[in-house]
Amino acid sequence: MGLLRYVFGRGRKKAGTDNPVGRIKILRTYGEGTGLRAEIIDGLVYPGYRLSRKKRVPIRRLRMEGRDVDFAVEGDTVDVSLEGELNAEPGDTLEVYIV
Repeated sequence: MGLLRYVFGRGRKKAGTDNPVGRIKILRTYGEGTGLRAEIIDGLVYPGYRLSRKKRVPIRRLRMEGRDVDFAVEGDTVDVSLEGELNAEPGDTLEVYIV
Protein backbone atom coordinates (compact mmCIF):
# COMPACT_ATOMS: atom_id res chain seq x y z
CA MET A 1 0.00 0.00 0.00
CA GLY A 2 2.90 2.40 0.66
CA LEU A 3 4.07 2.10 -2.92
CA LEU A 4 0.64 3.02 -4.27
CA ARG A 5 0.52 6.10 -2.04
CA TYR A 6 3.93 7.13 -3.31
CA VAL A 7 3.00 6.59 -6.96
CA PHE A 8 -0.26 8.51 -6.66
CA GLY A 9 1.26 11.41 -4.70
CA ARG A 10 0.19 10.86 -1.13
CA GLY A 11 3.64 9.80 0.01
CA ARG A 12 5.59 12.62 -1.63
CA LYS A 13 6.88 15.68 0.15
CA LYS A 14 5.82 19.02 -1.27
CA ALA A 15 8.64 20.78 -3.08
CA GLY A 16 10.30 23.56 -1.16
CA THR A 17 8.58 23.11 2.15
CA ASP A 18 11.64 22.23 4.22
CA ASN A 19 14.62 21.66 1.94
CA PRO A 20 16.70 24.58 0.65
CA VAL A 21 17.40 24.59 -3.09
CA GLY A 22 20.43 26.89 -2.88
CA ARG A 23 22.53 29.31 -0.86
CA ILE A 24 23.66 32.89 -1.41
CA LYS A 25 26.35 35.02 0.21
CA ILE A 26 25.49 38.67 0.79
CA LEU A 27 28.12 41.07 -0.53
CA ARG A 28 26.26 44.35 0.12
CA THR A 29 22.88 45.57 1.36
CA TYR A 30 20.97 48.69 0.32
CA GLY A 31 17.45 50.15 0.45
CA GLU A 32 16.92 49.46 4.17
CA GLY A 33 17.21 45.69 3.77
CA THR A 34 15.00 45.34 0.68
CA GLY A 35 17.92 45.11 -1.75
CA LEU A 36 21.01 42.92 -1.77
CA ARG A 37 24.06 42.33 -3.91
CA ALA A 38 24.74 38.61 -3.57
CA GLU A 39 26.85 35.80 -4.96
CA ILE A 40 25.11 32.50 -5.66
CA ILE A 41 27.12 29.87 -3.76
CA ASP A 42 25.17 26.88 -5.01
CA GLY A 43 21.86 25.99 -6.55
CA LEU A 44 19.52 27.91 -8.81
CA VAL A 45 17.64 31.08 -7.82
CA TYR A 46 14.45 32.41 -9.46
CA PRO A 47 12.25 35.42 -8.69
CA GLY A 48 9.46 34.13 -6.48
CA TYR A 49 11.76 31.91 -4.41
CA ARG A 50 12.26 32.94 -0.79
CA LEU A 51 15.35 33.84 1.22
CA SER A 52 15.43 32.68 4.80
CA ARG A 53 16.80 34.43 7.85
CA LYS A 54 14.28 34.12 10.70
CA LYS A 55 11.38 34.50 8.29
CA ARG A 56 11.18 33.73 4.58
CA VAL A 57 11.14 36.84 2.35
CA PRO A 58 10.14 36.49 -1.35
CA ILE A 59 12.51 37.57 -4.12
CA ARG A 60 10.82 40.15 -6.35
CA ARG A 61 13.47 40.66 -9.03
CA LEU A 62 16.98 39.59 -10.04
CA ARG A 63 19.29 41.95 -11.96
CA MET A 64 22.68 41.19 -13.45
CA GLU A 65 24.85 43.72 -15.27
CA GLY A 66 22.05 46.30 -15.40
CA ARG A 67 19.29 44.07 -16.80
CA ASP A 68 16.59 41.83 -15.36
CA VAL A 69 17.30 38.10 -15.53
CA ASP A 70 14.94 35.14 -15.17
CA PHE A 71 17.27 33.11 -12.96
CA ALA A 72 20.79 32.97 -11.51
CA VAL A 73 23.13 30.00 -11.12
CA GLU A 74 26.18 29.12 -9.04
CA GLY A 75 28.93 31.71 -9.40
CA ASP A 76 26.70 34.58 -10.57
CA THR A 77 26.72 37.92 -8.77
CA VAL A 78 23.25 39.49 -8.83
CA ASP A 79 21.27 42.34 -7.35
CA VAL A 80 18.26 40.93 -5.51
CA SER A 81 15.12 43.01 -4.88
CA LEU A 82 12.99 41.66 -2.05
CA GLU A 83 9.29 42.03 -1.29
CA GLY A 84 9.97 42.68 2.38
CA GLU A 85 12.75 43.66 4.72
CA LEU A 86 15.47 41.16 5.56
CA ASN A 87 17.80 41.81 8.47
CA ALA A 88 21.08 40.60 7.02
CA GLU A 89 24.61 41.92 6.82
CA PRO A 90 27.43 41.56 4.32
CA GLY A 91 29.14 38.21 4.77
CA ASP A 92 25.95 36.37 5.83
CA THR A 93 25.02 33.18 4.02
CA LEU A 94 21.29 32.66 3.43
CA GLU A 95 19.35 29.64 2.24
CA VAL A 96 16.97 29.81 -0.73
CA TYR A 97 13.62 28.01 -0.66
CA ILE A 98 10.93 27.31 -3.23
CA VAL A 99 7.63 28.96 -2.30
